[in-house]
Amino acid sequence: MVDGAMGDVTSTVCYNSCAACGMTTVRFRVDMSNEDVSPFGVHVAGEFQDWDPAATELMDPDGDMVYETVQSFDATGLSEIQFKFINGNTWADPNEVIDGACGNASGNRVLTVDSENILLSANESGVAYCYNSCSACDGTGGAGGAEEGDITFQVDLSEYTGAYAMVNLNGSFNGWCGTCAEMTDDDGDNIYELTIEAMPAGTIEYKFTLDRWAVAEEFAGGEPCTLTTGEYVNRVYEVTGDATLEAVCWNVCTLCNAEPVPGCTDATACNYNADATEDDGSCVYGEGPNAGFSVMDALCHDGMGSVMLDSATVDIAGATFSVGGMAIENGMMDIAAGTHMLVATGADGCSNETEFTVNAPEELVIEVTLVSQDSGAGDGQASA
Repeated sequence: MVDGAMGDVTSTVCYNSCAACGMTTVRFRVDMSNEDVSPFGVHVAGEFQDWDPAATELMDPDGDMVYETVQSFDATGLSEIQFKFINGNTWADPNEVIDGACGNASGNRVLTVDSENILLSANESGVAYCYNSCSACDGTGGAGGAEEGDITFQVDLSEYTGAYAMVNLNGSFNGWCGTCAEMTDDDGDNIYELTIEAMPAGTIEYKFTLDRWAVAEEFAGGEPCTLTTGEYVNRVYEVTGDATLEAVCWNVCTLCNAEPVPGCTDATACNYNADATEDDGSCVYGEGPNAGFSVMDALCHDGMGSVMLDSATVDIAGATFSVGGMAIENGMMDIAAGTHMLVATGADGCSNETEFTVNAPEELVIEVTLVSQDSGAGDGQASA
């Protein structure tokens, strides 16, 4: 067995595999977010290492509470293996008793051995199993339950001129696994797609590759669909629910044969255009106009005050002024008591914000108390 507990594996590997020829590699992972981790560490024991509770430790080098190890072993003749995670390093320490779809009657996890390189995941999105569960941790003390979405990825290879036999989707959600997420083109239109189900909400990075990692998309950085993380530039997407992504052209952010959309592509510019795909040099930087205005407080507790622009501000060419997303018409706006933000936007798209407050009198409360009342002559008294 080759021990790859988050360190270097120095044994000879088979071409296009993570292990020696004839060996199977499994990346074991478990999410310990809901557990108090033993000072003796987290271990995995199973058929592949003779059920030794102390021999195979999992590590968490990035501190995300997902412990993992890469193990290689001879799986000849095996269709599945049994194993379990241990919160400690002896059988006297807490260990899993799995009774869900990923376990068997003995309480052990069961993994189907159907590939030379296997990423242990709770679902197709590549999330690790929660300790002692057949689903992912939700971060609030249970398993499952996290916000998620089914995401359909699409890539158009109609303009790609090279040869390839396989299209793959690699990303932060599947450990950049190479072969575990193969895309298909069922209708022969050169658009390959794959749906990843139950993907947790949040930011993901990914890219399309050919024949595992033989050819990968390469971005320069700064493209509207990419994120640069250290030395890597990948596609980026924010998962907020079910979605079908556009069939983008290979190695670009737009559709194939799409007409370029000129505009400012710098998100820090005043006139940034999120729809622009080609920077036309029109970006403008700076501050918006300074608005001169006066505020009139409300006369009654639940009445309206007002904000009034001065004449010089009203005459600024091309400028617009708003409060709470509502435009100030004819230089004046009635507004409720409270703190507000006046936004002045110039013709070039640059804006300036000024906070102001509309005050109102406190609510007047009158308490009436009956102090005496006669037997019916009508001369009872009241005081306030």
